[in-house]
Amino acid sequence: MKSDFINIKKPKLCRNNCVFCFVNQMPKGLRESLYVKDDDYRLSYITGTYITATNLTEKCFSEIFKYRLSPLYLSVHAVDCEVRKKLLGAKIDDKKQTDIKGIIERLVAGGIKINAQIVLIPKINGGEVLVETLNFFVSLSDSLLSAVVVPVGLTKHRYGLFPLEIPTKEEATATVKTVEEFYEKGLNCYCSDEMYSYANLPVKPYEYYGEFDQIENGAGSTALFLHELKEAVEGAEIKPQRALIITGVLGYPVIESAKEILERSFEGLKIDIFKIPNTFFGETVTVTGLVTAHDILKALQGKDLSVYNKVILPCVMLKKFSDVFLDGVTLKQLSKKLKFKLSVSPTTALGLIDTLNL
Repeated sequence: MKSDFINIKKPKLCRNNCVFCFVNQMPKGLRESLYVKDDDYRLSYITGTYITATNLTEKCFSEIFKYRLSPLYLSVHAVDCEVRKKLLGAKIDDKKQTDIKGIIERLVAGGIKINAQIVLIPKINGGEVLVETLNFFVSLSDSLLSAVVVPVGLTKHRYGLFPLEIPTKEEATATVKTVEEFYEKGLNCYCSDEMYSYANLPVKPYEYYGEFDQIENGAGSTALFLHELKEAVEGAEIKPQRALIITGVLGYPVIESAKEILERSFEGLKIDIFKIPNTFFGETVTVTGLVTAHDILKALQGKDLSVYNKVILPCVMLKKFSDVFLDGVTLKQLSKKLKFKLSVSPTTALGLIDTLNL
């Protein structure tokens, strides 16, 4: 039964050395779990984590088909074997394990649906390589549930690693254009909101994202949040107050839009926003979920927070089901250093409204 796979005490580990691996770019001294490179098809089915599939054995395939582990989430990156091998830093010569086309076709033939991810490094797997990959996705028809293209994430801790650069505005714009062209042809593919940010383009409207299949990769998160907020303010009440919302660089525009909606809807509500640059991982890392307690402390220390009724930060800055930041600092410890009790909000419209009402 599928339930046999729920209790996974020892996940299968990644056998690759991806040139863009985020784990390799992290400084020492963080939570131990952050250094574990899992690449487990069972976790892919259960939790939606992405796998490279380079470690799938005949036994793995048998179990996938026997227990109907569908859908699976695959880190494809490129269907060109040599390009993908370069990206994965693979030491594997067995074509059965490096040929992602063959792997996907075998899974699909066995009735397995696929969600796909492409981490884009423009000079390696962009341009024609990206077009080739998306054309292959088209050939999968309904067996491909969705695909997302996200920009490579680079920290300042890349000592001795493969030289990479984040997409330029022009490269991000070209990527968005390519993906949108395939979307118009009927392929359920998206760029993450971060890619639109690099391109300095507005994200697509709420209706564009359908079932929001790639929301965990940030594709449509802005549109979904603002849509839900516009609905949530109808009939809601928020008491007059002054609040400060802490966010990362990428999240700043959406919180600005949220501030306008909330202040327009509720008399006596005043919201300030504090955008936290990421000096811990490097300022090329802009996602809110990677903001650390050290960066918040560095940005806010010495500021008079007593003028606020609440200081709110999003739950994505903390470990799931916990109150610990990436750098190991607890919410209580940070609150103590700032001499102000911090409030944590879910990343939903209703969650933000409820937090403002606490």
